[in-house]
Amino acid sequence: MSRLLAKNGSQKKFIDAIRKKSGLTLKAISEICDKNQKTLSDWSTEKSSMSYESAVLLSNKFSVSLPAGSKKVSDFWYTQKAGKIGGAICNAKYGNPGTAEGRKLGGKRSLIIHQTLKTGFKIRKNIKLPKHDKLLAEFIGIVLGDGGITYHQVTVSLNSQSDKEYGDWIVVFIKSLFDLEVTSKERHKNDRHLITTSVNLVEFLVKTGLSRGNKVKNQIDIPNWIKKNKKFQIACIRGLIDTDGCIYIDKHKHKNKIYRNICLDFTNASIKLLESVYKILDGLNLEPRKYSKSIKIRKEAKVKKYFEIIGTHNSKHLNKFNKFINGEVA
Repeated sequence: MSRLLAKNGSQKKFIDAIRKKSGLTLKAISEICDKNQKTLSDWSTEKSSMSYESAVLLSNKFSVSLPAGSKKVSDFWYTQKAGKIGGAICNAKYGNPGTAEGRKLGGKRSLIIHQTLKTGFKIRKNIKLPKHDKLLAEFIGIVLGDGGITYHQVTVSLNSQSDKEYGDWIVVFIKSLFDLEVTSKERHKNDRHLITTSVNLVEFLVKTGLSRGNKVKNQIDIPNWIKKNKKFQIACIRGLIDTDGCIYIDKHKHKNKIYRNICLDFTNASIKLLESVYKILDGLNLEPRKYSKSIKIRKEAKVKKYFEIIGTHNSKHLNKFNKFINGEVA
């Protein structure tokens, strides 16, 4: 259907001329046009533009000329014009969405609306992005050891009793490294989970060489940028052993005599990670032994050298070694 586009007032004059020439009421004219009386009433008061076909029908039937300067337009002729006007208003208010500045302004206004209405919309947290250095390498070791990554969280799981001091240290470490707060939760007996919620953190760690999801299925490994730097290697191994390693007393009997030896053990189901840890420890002349799912340092002198070269932030490992050296472990 088409519409009659005419100057203001001319459509009303045209219908008044039809009524005068025909002597008919609006109801009668509406029947000729096959329209209801309300439609004719809106046309006569110019609440809406009249049908072009109806205008031509009445013009021919009663010999009344169409309004001067009028033209035939599509049924929704006004939408393009209205769109341009609306677009101009939106651009002025929110910025041009086709530019970076406009998108930034629109985003800010959107966040204000969500915050005002309390929609629960989540806003990404700004974080500090550290460079590739020893601190980041140690954190990656922590995540590779007893950490997990989902699409919006990084979790480090520890023993709430024996690793309490170390867990508290990790909370401060993450705050210092990324400027992010850590939530500490105890879900089961002796299980403590340090949870950092940040999509930006997850995306950053993925870019550094880590991966989301199941570590065993993904066969995780130490990122190459760490492998290429000895200082980074040492820091990463410290994070790995502090979280996923242990010190224990290896007892064995020989000729009716019981021998006790200190043993540093790192157990993991990723073959790639075990191979990388073995190469690093072997490169430091710590004489590691490789087993199917673990790496062990079994000589007392080499365990001592481990603490001298690599060190620890988890005091329980060093305390256990010192107790063995001092003869306090039976």
